Amino acid sequence: MIRTILALCILLLGANCALAFSEQPAVNPRSYHSASGKYALYVDPSDRDGRGPAFYRLSTKKGVVWSGTLPFTFTQAIVSERGVFAGYAHTEGINGLPLKKATLGPGESVVATIGPDGKVRHRETTKRQHSAAPDAPPEPIGVDILLHESADRFSVCRSDYSWQFFSLSTGQPQAKLDPGAIGPIPETARLRTSMRARALPGTPLSLANWVTQEEVGTQSYGLLFMLVDVAGHPVWSVHQPAGFPADDDFPWEKLTEDWAILKTSDPRRFDLWFFADQQRVTFSVDQDPKAEHGWRVAEVAREKYTAPEPPAAAAAPAIEERALPKLGEFVLQDGHTPQPIRDINSFAFDQKGRIGFLRSDGRFISTFVLIEPAGKVIAEIALPKVAIASGIEHQAVAAVGEGRWVFTAGESRIDGKCWAWWLDAEKGAWTEIAGYEGPAAKSITSLGDGGLVVMGTRWPARSVFHELRAYDREGKTRWTVKSDFSLDDGALFSPEAIARTGAGELAVLDNIRKTVQFFDTAGKYLRIVDLKKACGREPAYLSELWPGRDGGLIVYDYSGKSPFVCMSATGIVVAQWTPSSADGRANANIRMVSAAPDGQWWATDTHALMRLNDNGQVEQTLGVTPAPEQLGTIARAGADATGRLYALDQQTGAVHVFDPEGRSTSASRHPAIARKTPSGRSCRSPVTAPCFSGAKCAKSGAISISTRAAGAWASSTPASMRSTPGRGTRNRPTAFSWRVSTPSA
Repeated sequence: MIRTILALCILLLGANCALAFSEQPAVNPRSYHSASGKYALYVDPSDRDGRGPAFYRLSTKKGVVWSGTLPFTFTQAIVSERGVFAGYAHTEGINGLPLKKATLGPGESVVATIGPDGKVRHRETTKRQHSAAPDAPPEPIGVDILLHESADRFSVCRSDYSWQFFSLSTGQPQAKLDPGAIGPIPETARLRTSMRARALPGTPLSLANWVTQEEVGTQSYGLLFMLVDVAGHPVWSVHQPAGFPADDDFPWEKLTEDWAILKTSDPRRFDLWFFADQQRVTFSVDQDPKAEHGWRVAEVAREKYTAPEPPAAAAAPAIEERALPKLGEFVLQDGHTPQPIRDINSFAFDQKGRIGFLRSDGRFISTFVLIEPAGKVIAEIALPKVAIASGIEHQAVAAVGEGRWVFTAGESRIDGKCWAWWLDAEKGAWTEIAGYEGPAAKSITSLGDGGLVVMGTRWPARSVFHELRAYDREGKTRWTVKSDFSLDDGALFSPEAIARTGAGELAVLDNIRKTVQFFDTAGKYLRIVDLKKACGREPAYLSELWPGRDGGLIVYDYSGKSPFVCMSATGIVVAQWTPSSADGRANANIRMVSAAPDGQWWATDTHALMRLNDNGQVEQTLGVTPAPEQLGTIARAGADATGRLYALDQQTGAVHVFDPEGRSTSASRHPAIARKTPSGRSCRSPVTAPCFSGAKCAKSGAISISTRAAGAWASSTPASMRSTPGRGTRNRPTAFSWRVSTPSA
């Protein structure tokens, strides 16, 4: 059933995405038999994922013909009446995760042919490449293998839609059916799934079936059936156009193991399921020299057909639930009045150079704040109530005119709702954009004429696609660009952010392809910049894009060596740098940098706004400057055997210690975090929460802190910590609650 599971995963994840990393089925021991049962092949993997070697045994009723180990594990195999067997394998498993740490890369795809004596007659290898689709395993992936014994051929179907034929006697590759030769389907359609195929008894033909997406960017599906000879030539095909307008209407769960191929067991006949007509259609196949391709295919029967309901899932066993009574808590706070400049989600500039940002208050982003560059607060405006709720994400804000801003929000679920509002910052008034069509915005930018462009993602049932959608100053749609998951330079593939250049062009950052695409304000593709070439290095993770100086751009390469990449308006990289704190140390907390209309660099670490000089060094902070003696946002917390509580500060790296009653006893900025690791490597400081990979408390009261930035463990005991009075939090009454619970009897 491996092929069935693979097929379902391929179907659900779309055109280029064959199998999610977490869903690889185990490659279990398995037996294969020739058509008459004369030969049996047993394959016993050495690894559950099919990596590395496997034990093989070829036998007949008289006994073992050959047994031994081969350096690859067949995921699927066939065995002929002559005892020749063949199969395909993935040397590092479908997920491409090496069995040995020293192995580099996702391995190879192997198609091998072995004789009855166990000798490899031919081994065809293809180096696998990491997929361009998010969270998908490397390509290619073997999907199915078919035996065409009467024609001395076998064939392998792959996830890239290719269909390769091989000689059964020698194993040498023969004809190949490429995706470009597959048809007939409309130019607006594309193949949605890898194919299902079956050898047709009594002929050297194979019957294949694909699900097609009738128009890119829509959820309308059809079916393509095709008969192919062993030379890779289509001899007959039929395309059933869209019969189901949406994913929810398409009977994915009723598809058989072979998609809509219902029967191929009778010689020279096959049955198909025509979804749109809900009919079972039977065809006959006869050799005819007068026919166009030498074969005559005719419909011989048609009847109403209703697919059987899938078997009901077994009821899950009941699990006893026990309540955990709350025994108590400590809350550490000092009642400090929070400053207005704090908890910054994102910021942007209006035409006057004023800074507007979204602020979190507790669990949700709840406030829009507008300030002068000198720090004077102009307005604090509560967001619309519908935008402040659980499940609301994808909030974005941008200035679109004199005193006018736009704010978007969307639900993080399938077919979730989206909203957008105009904001008159001077009056503090929100006006909902009626009929706003989304998508859920990851990034938005002004068009310069009062309109805007939203870059986001839609999640219809069992699918996902990205979209650029432009709106005019009245909130009416101007144009859209939808992803089609091709690798064409002008195609929208994996967009992360959008920004407008000083020349009025729209720049779109693509993380998977490591590119910046440029479009005009009408959505027409202009050109593409390869950031690997432009930067002279391999980008790590491209996640954000903002306006830069002189009409250019600034790209955020998360975890990159120099995370902020400055580009000109034409896409030329002019600088790469890492921001630093006022004392000159690299500041890994900074997550956003953008240029104001006057060219001044501004940044945020989510806690404050910072003005940077030309070298990327902080020269002014709007908000509260981090101080080791004050507990801010807690990155990690723990307790030791004596009941002491430890809180690790996200910004300063200070460890604050409290007694079992919750009273502060000390705070220390650990040398390993503030300066260097024992190996001498510099550690970026302040250190962000994601950099802390653990904090452990020993029975002795010693606390050990691990930081990925430092690459080492650092240890300290309460006695070595500098004693300071507890002053609570800086920006707001940050609470650290310690709860102790035990199961009820």
